[in-house]
Amino acid sequence: MKKIHYSALGFVNTNGSHLPYEENIALTKQVVDYARGFDVSVEGELGVLAGIEEEISSNKHIYTNPDDVEDFVQKNRC
Repeated sequence: MKKIHYSALGFVNTNGSHLPYEENIALTKQVVDYARGFDVSVEGELGVLAGIEEEISSNKHIYTNPDDVEDFVQKNRC
């Protein structure tokens, strides 16, 4: 996370989708708060699709609950 300021792309991705909802919010908020100091955008992830990504696998589809999106955005101030 502290390597954000080295990003030449102007954004970073944080993937806490494998975490419980509140832990995902806490992780994403930490990244957002840190990234603001460098004027870097943050892409957070909510929900899980079946498959393997970043060495994390899931056999089930858990699509993003639209009701969670507004709460996720408000709590992360993004």
